[in-house]
Amino acid sequence: MAAFQAEVARLDAVPDPLVGVLSVREALDVVDEGVAALGEVRLRRLSELRAAGWSYGRLEKATGLSKGRIGQLSRQARRVRGGG
Repeated sequence: MAAFQAEVARLDAVPDPLVGVLSVREALDVVDEGVAALGEVRLRRLSELRAAGWSYGRLEKATGLSKGRIGQLSRQARRVRGGG
C-alpha cells in the first residue's frame, strides 16, 4: 500500500495539470489491468477449492465472501472456462 500511496503523491505533485491528468489516466489503466488479473486469480482459486469439494458455506467462512457472491464467481469461472 505504501508504494501505491507514493505513486498517488508523485502524480499529485506533477506541476503541469495536463501532464498530471494524462499520467493519472495511464496509472488508472494499469490499475484496471491489475484488478482484472487479480480477479482471474480469484476465480481460478475459488474453482480449485470448489473442485476440491469446498461448500459455499465453508468458502464463506474462510474468505468472508457471501454465499451469493461465491455463487456468482463460481458461475463466472465456469463461463470463463467455457463450461456454461
